[in-house]
Amino acid sequence: LIPFIFSLMMNNKLRVLDISKHESGNRLGLALGKALSTNTTLQKLYWDENSVSFLGYQYFRNGILKNDTLS
Repeated sequence: LIPFIFSLMMNNKLRVLDISKHESGNRLGLALGKALSTNTTLQKLYWDENSVSFLGYQYFRNGILKNDTLS
């Protein structure tokens, strides 16, 4: 799942993504943060039930602050 998330950095087609229930932990928060800081096409993201801690949410937050397309 993590390599797929990193591919979002270059993806310009995907608009909605549901990666719920993968239990990927903080690595997912880090990967999403990095990918979403550059992705400009993804509009909706669902990623609940991934066992992400406060640290993982911080990684995610750092990237999402640079993203203007997610709603």
